[in-house]
Amino acid sequence: MKLTITVLNKEGIIKDVSTGEDSVKMVYRDGYSDGDMIKITTDTPFRFYQIKIDETIEKCIVYLTKNEWYYMIDFNELNKSLHPNAFDKSVHYLYVKAAQPNSLLSFNPLDQKENYGMYPHVHANVETAGNSAFACLNVIDGLDANTHHGKWPYTSWGIAGRKDASLTIEFGRMVRIEKVIIYLRAQFPHDSWWCEGKLELNNELRAKLLFEKTEKKQIYYFDNIETNQIHLYDLIKADDQSEFPSLTLIEVYGEDIH
Repeated sequence: MKLTITVLNKEGIIKDVSTGEDSVKMVYRDGYSDGDMIKITTDTPFRFYQIKIDETIEKCIVYLTKNEWYYMIDFNELNKSLHPNAFDKSVHYLYVKAAQPNSLLSFNPLDQKENYGMYPHVHANVETAGNSAFACLNVIDGLDANTHHGKWPYTSWGIAGRKDASLTIEFGRMVRIEKVIIYLRAQFPHDSWWCEGKLELNNELRAKLLFEKTEKKQIYYFDNIETNQIHLYDLIKADDQSEFPSLTLIEVYGEDIH
C-alpha cells in the first residue's frame, strides 16, 4: 500500500511531499497560506485510515473511497469552526496510516462540504447564514461543548428557523447501528430545543425520538440496524420564546458489515 501526503499552494504548486508504505508522516516547516491544500493519496481506496493533519484537530479513523482526498485551508473559515491556532505556527506534524474500523461511526473532524470520498460525511438542507460556526459539519467534529453558541469549541448546526430542517450522515458503506447519542445545544434561555424528531436508518425503519430540555447526552438504542446512512428530520420545536433550536453533536455507535 502506497500512501502520500502532499502540500500544495492554491495554484497547485507542490510545497512539500512525503511518501511511505502502509504509513506516511511529514514534518512540514514552511507554514501555510490561505488557499493551500493538503492532499492525501492512496493506491488502495475502500479502506480505513487514521489521519492527523494538524495539532489542533484530533486524529480520526475514516473510510476513503477515492485515490485522492483534499483538505482546503481557508483561514477566514477556520477562525469560526476550528481552534484559533489551527494551521498556525511554522512546524506541523502530519501522518496517515492504515487502520481498523472504530465503533464510533460518526466522528470526522476533517469533513468538508465538498466531499472527496471521505466518510463519514454530513450534509443538510439548511445552515444559518452560511456561517461555519453553524455548519452541519459540526455535528460530527467530536465537540460536545453545548452551553454556548458561536466559535470553537461551541460550534453547532444552526437551521435559520427552517421548520423542515433535516440532516443526513453518510457512512460510505453498510454498517450496523446499535446506539445514537445526541447533544442538543443548551444555552437556555437563548436557545430553544426540539421536543421530538424522526430518525430514518434505512428504508424500513423510521424511529421517533423524544428529546428533553437538557445539556446532557440523550441516548437511543437500536437492534443492530443495517444501513449506509441516517437521516434526521421532522424536528418539532418546543413551545417557547426562543427562535434558536440547534444541534451540537451526534455520535453513532455500531460496527461495519464485513
